[in-house]
Amino acid sequence: MRAIKIMCLLMVVCLMTGCYNPRTDMGQYRFYYLRNDYLTAENMEVLAFEKRSADTDMRSLLDTYLSGPKSEELSSPFPADTYIVSLEIEGDYLNIAFSDHFASLTGIQLTLACCALSQTCFAVSDVKTVVIRAQNALLDGKESIAIPRGSFILTDNSHIGKEKA
Repeated sequence: MRAIKIMCLLMVVCLMTGCYNPRTDMGQYRFYYLRNDYLTAENMEVLAFEKRSADTDMRSLLDTYLSGPKSEELSSPFPADTYIVSLEIEGDYLNIAFSDHFASLTGIQLTLACCALSQTCFAVSDVKTVVIRAQNALLDGKESIAIPRGSFILTDNSHIGKEKA
């Protein structure tokens, strides 16, 4: 009985200290997409996630991600027919090269796609930086875009300015 109490206490401590891993939620992964209503004045949240089952292989997992959300409240930020040309994990870096379709994104649409992809990659792996490029094309004039875990661009400030109920 004492062992059970100790195990329960350890579980509570782990959950309180951030040891919770979203990848272990019964085989479900967090896939981040655009909220369809992100341009409305009353909504400040741009990205939202849905939990999906997927293969544990990173390439298969991201292929599933690129197939788009199941929820009608979310939409994929990626152009139709976008696919992964190459994917490589080198130490703390996840390098992803997409088909040229991805290079059709510019400005804020490119930024949102890179943020959604990076949030998804950080939710499903331990990489520290996601490096994104398009095969044989530049992304807004750049060869690649690197987004590190914890980047200010991934900060969710949607709670700011909301009154407490």
